[in-house]
Amino acid sequence: MTTFDGTTTNERKSNKSKRKMLRYASTNGTYFSVNINGAERSVLINSTNTMNKKSICSMPNEQFFLGDLIIWKGTYWLITEIEVSDFTYFRGFMERCTDKLRWINENGEEIERWCVADNMASNSEGITLNKIINLPRMVLDVKVSLDDETKKIRRGKRFLMDIDDEDPNAYITTNRNIVTDVYEEDLMHGICKLVLSQEQRNEDDDNKDKMIADYNNFVPKESETEGNQCSIEYSDRAEIRAGGTFKVFTAKFDNPADTPVWTVITLDGHERYYTIVEDGNFIKIKAQNDASVVGTQIKLELTNSSGTSSCEMFVKVVSLLNG
Repeated sequence: MTTFDGTTTNERKSNKSKRKMLRYASTNGTYFSVNINGAERSVLINSTNTMNKKSICSMPNEQFFLGDLIIWKGTYWLITEIEVSDFTYFRGFMERCTDKLRWINENGEEIERWCVADNMASNSEGITLNKIINLPRMVLDVKVSLDDETKKIRRGKRFLMDIDDEDPNAYITTNRNIVTDVYEEDLMHGICKLVLSQEQRNEDDDNKDKMIADYNNFVPKESETEGNQCSIEYSDRAEIRAGGTFKVFTAKFDNPADTPVWTVITLDGHERYYTIVEDGNFIKIKAQNDASVVGTQIKLELTNSSGTSSCEMFVKVVSLLNG
């Protein structure tokens, strides 16, 4: 018995299917060249009953992942469902992207990602609404590729999303899910699902030209109190959100050889509500989601190891959904 096509019946069937697909795929009307995450690929794309949703199938021995971004005929699509068929090829569904999420990350860099946004019922916001009167507002179900930047989005993060850049709608993140659509073991592929609830735009902080919410607050700025030959720098407001992510502060010395010495002063008995991590010139502070710390302040002091340079600042603790 020949083993040219495989050593088992399943292998022979799989290899025969691969050869047939490779031989006839290019003559199929559903055969297209696309760009997947920057790489040119050939795939099969078929229509579904939904105009903005297509089925997609890879060529044999090629692979795509959940959350991959597809550029097809000048339009952008996101792979939102995936299935492996005997590892011969991959197939799934892709949805057409409708907008971009734009924001400033913790390093002050402008980030943008294509996303799929759909209107949804307000009872999925992830927050408790008034049971007597619900104010009408738009609630969006947003899907975006999971990566090192999108996985850091938390509740309370604000965005501008609109085709009208003169008076765009503002949204705040009220729910986040990076669990149910992350299948790969390395956790580097998948879908980040967000629920965005419409809120009032902040004329002073939001930049409608760049379509980035809180843009003016994310310009790195020095501490309100500069000391002798040192300062504390941070992005966004001088605030920490209770239940949010780490807030990063950076020590700046006129003498680069200086070693920072940090001191964090809280209200008596409140030390247990904070997680503090020092890493070289950086200090990261996170507050627990506890009502007793909301509205309080912590004092952050910076000196060098010789004590010849010092400065300080106050940081306010606000609620997670504080606008």
